[in-house]
Amino acid sequence: KHAEQFVGYDQHDSQELATYLLDALHEDTNRITKKPYIEKPEQKDDESDDIAAEKAWELHTKRDDSRVMESFMGQVKSRVQCPVEGCGRVSTTFDPFMYLSVPI
Repeated sequence: KHAEQFVGYDQHDSQELATYLLDALHEDTNRITKKPYIEKPEQKDDESDDIAAEKAWELHTKRDDSRVMESFMGQVKSRVQCPVEGCGRVSTTFDPFMYLSVPI
C-alpha cells in the first residue's frame, strides 16, 4: 500500500491528492540517485537576486531533477531580518517549492 492516508472513507480534498501524486511522480522519476549533502546558500550582500536565485536553483538540481520538477517547481525568496536593535543581520535565501496554497 502506498497512500495509506487515503484508505477508508475519510474525506480528503483534491489538493491532498494532487500533492501526493506530484511528490510520488517526482520521487519515482528523479534522475538523481545519490543525493549529496548541500547547505542552503544565503545571498551575499553584493549579489543580485538573479544570480543568488540561479546559484540556489543549481544546487537544488544536484539533489532533485525530474520532469515534474521542471514543470511544477519554482522558487520563493525568503528574507529574515534580526529584530534586535543594532544587530542589522539579514538572511536572504531562495527556497524551492512545488505547490503554493492560496485562499480562494
